[in-house]
Amino acid sequence: MPTEPRPLPDESERRQAVRERARNVLVDAGAGTGKTTLVIDRVVEMVAPTEPGATPAPLDRLAVITFTRRAAGELRYRLRQKLLEALRDAGAAEPRASLLRLALGAVDTAYIGTIHSFADRLLRLRPVEAGISPSYEIAEETDELVRAVFDRLVHGAETAQLPQALGGRFAGPVPIAEVEETVRTAGAVLLMESQELENYTLAGVDLLVEGMINTRDVAYVPDLYEPDLDAVRKLAAGMATELSAAPASSRGGRWLRHVAARLREAAEADSAAEAFQRVHEAIGKKPDYRKGRDFDGDDATWDLFQNLKDEWRGQLLGPLDHWMGARIARTRGVVEALYDGVKEERGVLDQLDLLVKLRDLLRGDAGARRQLQRLFDHVFVDEFQDTDPLQCEIIFFLAEDGAEADDWRKVHLRRGSLTVVGDPKQSIYRFRRADIAMYAEAHRLLREQGALVVRLSTNMRSRPKLIEFANSQMRRLLGTRPAGSSKTFDAAAGRVFYERVEADPGIPGADPAVHVLPFTRDDGERLLVGDGRALEAEAIARRIRWLVASRFQVRDPETSTERDVRYGDVAVLAHVTTNVPLLLRAFDALGIRYSAHGGTLFLSSPLVRQYLLGLRLLADRSDGVARAALLRPPFFALDLLDVVARRLPANGDAEIAAAQARLEEAEAIVRELRRDRHAKPPIETAIDLIERTALGRFVATGPNGPQALGTLYQVAFELGRRAAER
Repeated sequence: MPTEPRPLPDESERRQAVRERARNVLVDAGAGTGKTTLVIDRVVEMVAPTEPGATPAPLDRLAVITFTRRAAGELRYRLRQKLLEALRDAGAAEPRASLLRLALGAVDTAYIGTIHSFADRLLRLRPVEAGISPSYEIAEETDELVRAVFDRLVHGAETAQLPQALGGRFAGPVPIAEVEETVRTAGAVLLMESQELENYTLAGVDLLVEGMINTRDVAYVPDLYEPDLDAVRKLAAGMATELSAAPASSRGGRWLRHVAARLREAAEADSAAEAFQRVHEAIGKKPDYRKGRDFDGDDATWDLFQNLKDEWRGQLLGPLDHWMGARIARTRGVVEALYDGVKEERGVLDQLDLLVKLRDLLRGDAGARRQLQRLFDHVFVDEFQDTDPLQCEIIFFLAEDGAEADDWRKVHLRRGSLTVVGDPKQSIYRFRRADIAMYAEAHRLLREQGALVVRLSTNMRSRPKLIEFANSQMRRLLGTRPAGSSKTFDAAAGRVFYERVEADPGIPGADPAVHVLPFTRDDGERLLVGDGRALEAEAIARRIRWLVASRFQVRDPETSTERDVRYGDVAVLAHVTTNVPLLLRAFDALGIRYSAHGGTLFLSSPLVRQYLLGLRLLADRSDGVARAALLRPPFFALDLLDVVARRLPANGDAEIAAAQARLEEAEAIVRELRRDRHAKPPIETAIDLIERTALGRFVATGPNGPQALGTLYQVAFELGRRAAER
């Protein structure tokens, strides 16, 4: 007889959270505890209650907000599956079955999506009150818009035409002349456009402009800061005097004397802008000098260099960089006005506009707030720890009991109108504006207003021994909450406290969950960095192949049953992608199938670069480099003789004639692809290049064939998506 599944340690808390109707619900749930499953179960319970006497809520009266489009799609799919499962269990004659069928019919049109898509749907109901065009379009990608703003800002400052570029959209409080001077000064000294290097991005002023645009909902204009110019001049003069004593006999000494000459110019500066420029020219870039190599072992000169590099440099550059930082920040209003102009010209709003416009509408128009509140009986928010302050305002205003509050912190929530699910330990999207302090404030407000607070503690994703290992490490790394405190995190300190996670009793836990894979030289000597990385790559590859060959058992995420491990079950994580090519070569050598993602791996693949080069020829016949690449493997099985055969007289030579025929056949396909590309979407042309040449067959039969071919199709789909957005 099959045994009854053992109840989860937090089974009663889960059941209470699913069925609660009178109160708002706040769920703190760690990784793998089934947050999304709980949201789905709660939605199903609302639309088709199992509790006697509970009033059903139509699915179109519920709003379910997730963090990403992918999560929204998965939630919609899983909700449909859960409704079908519940319908099978309910039986056709039961009253609940009709409610489930109604909900199934509404899944496709239900408010299930990201906060941005949710805001878009609401704004289109009240565009005039929101101050936007009813026919607005959404700019999914803003890189081109930001670039246009940056170009206008720089060109306007350099030509003193910034007022014309603004077109009357900017009205202070920062003088436009100040902005122009700031941009010109920055352009003379700082890196204006970011540079993509092999392993990192060298940030330029353009990224600051992008940051201003992406945080424009937060009001911030720093005070005008002026450095003590007399103190700067005095310090520059004093440093110049000391550095002038450096002997010119060494490379380092000559550099110090050059710095001294530039600092004397800085000591005569008439303005902070001139001082900033002169000082940066003198010591803004510090060379990587060595005592023995560049200073001939001279202790005194080396000490001068060290003082300049460490202490003096900070004393002199610090106040000037502070001044420039404040000046750049004060250009923000002009940047925002330029951005508004670019969007108006193109008739678009960006994702942040959707939230700002909806927030402003809800906060400033009580009538609109009441109307939009009446659309929903309940709002669900999944992954609440990734919600930013602007999004939180929208959610609280929509769940308000009335329309009185002018600040989301003053909102009195309707009872039973809001469910939020989150985990502060998983708040990893600070770069996307997520704010753990906001989470703490919302947490406090919900508790104080009587919300049901539930913590899910059972991890249903991992084996017991892995959970045991994680508990031991997290307790040591995070520490426990203070005695007598119920806080799970301290937002002010940016600290999350350890909370024990329990294992699902239904998951077997016999095997060790964490394995350490050591690797050393055979002779026991210390490994050099390069050798160590190569050995590490080989060790990882052999370990993965052993796992598959040994039929290591894993738990299938779909069926929850044990099965043999597959290559697709394994993930290899790396701090940086620099050394990943070593690992991929080790995989190829052992016949391990893989798919590589992250950083520059995707576009740095030689195969992808060849593919993009081939697409260039289809778009530009004059590109001789691309043409030569396209007529050779992997696109066509032509060798050098085939390519040059057109220039050779056949004169009855069968080999040359055959080569000319192969070349003509290949070029005929290329001509056809070029001709047809004008009559079909770009994605079809991109796929044709894979399927109508030898590229697809070549890749599929090579190392890691299926994954490599999948990568090419992924590139094609991405090109098609970007083309569709233009």
